[in-house]
Amino acid sequence: MQNSDKKVVQALPLDDQLLGVFNKLLPLIDNVSDGLRFIALLGLGITTWLFIWMFFILDWSVIATAIITLLVFIPSFVLLRFWWTLVDLKDLPNIAEEILEDVNAEVKSTWQDIRSGKKQTLSFIGQAKNLWEMKSLLGQLDEVFSQYLNIGLLVNPFSLLVAILSVLAVFVLSVFSFVTLLTVII
Repeated sequence: MQNSDKKVVQALPLDDQLLGVFNKLLPLIDNVSDGLRFIALLGLGITTWLFIWMFFILDWSVIATAIITLLVFIPSFVLLRFWWTLVDLKDLPNIAEEILEDVNAEVKSTWQDIRSGKKQTLSFIGQAKNLWEMKSLLGQLDEVFSQYLNIGLLVNPFSLLVAILSVLAVFVLSVFSFVTLLTVII
């Protein structure tokens, strides 16, 4: 029995190490999300300028201007999706810490109840209570799995290629919009 107590106590430093890794990655994730937000907002500004340029200065039709504007906004939309994913990812350490605390507290209390003889192992009411506790734990895991789906977007090579192409597209659009702005001014 003393061996299993040591295992529970030894698992805690590993949990602290996992949270430490999350906390070390958090500034990097924050910096990348800030950069993506800036580029996406720059793309939104460029899209607005190109709409004004095409519709008011070049006198294009509303439909042609709207279609081209929507096509020009696609890279910014992709970058906004990545930004949203990174913002959601910043909350992952808090969710993981809550789950680890709940699991550790439940394991310790159950272990202490079994050792003291307060908890019977096969009571119907006790099993129903355990199922209810498992339901609440699975509800918390749902939050973590939604974070993992967001991580999937960041890990997928195709989506990363699309994000890189979107950044390049916003750069090309910014050069093009700068040239159009110069032609309007001159």
